[in-house]
Amino acid sequence: MSKESAYISASELGEIEHPRIVWRVALPDYAPAENILVNVDRLNRLAWLGGMESLRVSSYSGDTTQVSAEAGDINEQGAATAIMKGSVTKAKTYKTAVDNSSEGFLTSGLAWTKGKVQLNITEIDEKVLRKSNLRDPKEWSRQLDKALRPAVRESSWHSLTGKASNITLTPFLLALFSAANLPFDGLSIGLLKDDLTALAVYNLIVLPGVDKLQGRELSERKQTLIPGYPLDRYLAVNVLSRTSPLIKAKKAKV
Repeated sequence: MSKESAYISASELGEIEHPRIVWRVALPDYAPAENILVNVDRLNRLAWLGGMESLRVSSYSGDTTQVSAEAGDINEQGAATAIMKGSVTKAKTYKTAVDNSSEGFLTSGLAWTKGKVQLNITEIDEKVLRKSNLRDPKEWSRQLDKALRPAVRESSWHSLTGKASNITLTPFLLALFSAANLPFDGLSIGLLKDDLTALAVYNLIVLPGVDKLQGRELSERKQTLIPGYPLDRYLAVNVLSRTSPLIKAKKAKV
């Protein structure tokens, strides 16, 4: 499959039945949806790596970024002049939710989840207008992509870590996260003395035992190369979601 054929226009995507991706983003009538292309293959791959059996992408009308300038001096006519100082209240361009209610105590982070991403079309619309015109497919694609990629990373993180408040990172993963400058704020980092032994015990003894007790097939849980939570999968999502766009503008015919 060519790179171009992996992309589907936003105007068509909402009508397509996909086994994992549900696209329900309502763009304004003036947005050139037919020229905004979504890489469904890449989005599907990231959702799978993020442990989501389904990912629903929709939209909502949320807050917009507010900028307030301070008044400067009063001129001879009694009018105030604005100065380059003020406050900016930034609005989020997305919000996420993950349904991981099926997870058990020992399998938190290993069960497949249902992810939801909502894009703040009101704020995205404002960003497009500040940068270009509201009929510009390149700017619409750029702003939608800038919102979708971090939203997928956030959904993947919650999908893979579940309800956990404390996570143990091995020295190997800690080094990878540090080298890639990836966030692990709030994690309780405990270093295992013997990664290989822990990996063998966890993957060969603990997990199969849990699967058997809960009557689950091996294929029903997320595969991971490390003991504990599948943070290797999140590392892959984090890296891959930064290398190529999920949304781009359709090339104009020459």
